[in-house]
Amino acid sequence: MPPQRPRQEELDDDGFDILASQNSSNSDDTALEKALLAHYAAAKEKKRQEKERKFMEQASVLLLKDLSKASDDIQVSSKSIEAAFSKFLNDYAAVEDRIHHLWTDVVKEHQKLEVGLVFSSQWTDREPPHKTLIQRKYDAGAAMEQNANKQHISALSKLHGAREEFEKVIAMMVPGSGEEGYDEMDQD
Repeated sequence: MPPQRPRQEELDDDGFDILASQNSSNSDDTALEKALLAHYAAAKEKKRQEKERKFMEQASVLLLKDLSKASDDIQVSSKSIEAAFSKFLNDYAAVEDRIHHLWTDVVKEHQKLEVGLVFSSQWTDREPPHKTLIQRKYDAGAAMEQNANKQHISALSKLHGAREEFEKVIAMMVPGSGEEGYDEMDQD
């Protein structure tokens, strides 16, 4: 259904019935007309100002709601950021403490190693009261090295003996070759 047009009475609801077709020659009528027009303009301005005031009140209420919601969101976000940062700082401090303790342990072991090396040079005929693991490994390695050197020397002497035996066998099998022939082969 199409909207109905408002009646003429509803359009002139402000109480001023001014007929534009009425012309009066009287100066009182003109003054009255001017006064009515001024009163009508003032009433219209008052209504406009009232509408603007209501609009501004409604807009400020809506704006305050939006601002308070945004402020609450910002506060919640900042609290969650602060909580995350606080957790990070606590975790970081715990990790730093752990690293510090590990480095302290490393320094202590290093000092034990230095003490073990100093003691090992002083204790030649018996075991020092406390040897570090590294010192014991070093001692075991040194003993293995000495044993390997002895076996190497023994193997070289046995090889030399075998060579001499081999030369004797060759000399017996091939008459006249002797030492000179073998030495010539060595020089090649």
